[in-house]
Amino acid sequence: MKQLLNLPVAYRLLYAWLALALVALGGYLLVVEWVWQAVYYVIWLLGFGGLFLWQKERLTIALHAWRAPRGIKFILLGYGMVLLEEILAALCNHLGEGFSLPLFVVRVGQFWAFNLLAFSGLIWGWYLLVTRWHYTYPEAVFWVGLYGFIAEHSLGYLASNPILAAVLFPLNFFTYALILSPALLSVKVKPHFLNALKPLWRGTFGLGLPLLLTMPFVALLEMLRTTHPFWFPPYVFLP
Repeated sequence: MKQLLNLPVAYRLLYAWLALALVALGGYLLVVEWVWQAVYYVIWLLGFGGLFLWQKERLTIALHAWRAPRGIKFILLGYGMVLLEEILAALCNHLGEGFSLPLFVVRVGQFWAFNLLAFSGLIWGWYLLVTRWHYTYPEAVFWVGLYGFIAEHSLGYLASNPILAAVLFPLNFFTYALILSPALLSVKVKPHFLNALKPLWRGTFGLGLPLLLTMPFVALLEMLRTTHPFWFPPYVFLP
């Protein structure tokens, strides 16, 4: 609670928005329909997210004390968190089809294959951004979260179903922010002579560079998904 109170007002509002979204999601699950894919958000954001906030200071100290080149640390942490998060994503998707251990192992491998490609642009893009232009952690979290809302194809709901968009925004925002947070915290950023970028350009690069770098990975993913569909999750899980 102390960490939340020390956050800028904008981030406290985002956390309040997240709390309302989780309440709405919980109400839907308990009253309307139990959807395992939606349970994922509850476990990831409340379970792993709560643990992260509780241990954030200790984690940051440990990451800074880890004697490894910052590039290796950032990339390993980025991909490592994707692998961890996708075990949970695979489980929550798989439970909807009835649990089978052999099939669950297959689903984990499929989700790993899909998202190691899907997240590569975000991971490499933000390594370049935080080491070259000195983005602060809160600043990076904002653009990573906004990227997550776009990457999950939620923009289309703004016109067709604004209530759903309002619920999905903080869920996707904090899901992606949590995935990349250990990597972002691992970098002791030193100001660079290019860090005097105007806010407009910092926002343009913060959102645009990861999206740009994601495109070739997504193109490769779509090609492989067409030729080798069994390598990746069924379209019913990830359209």
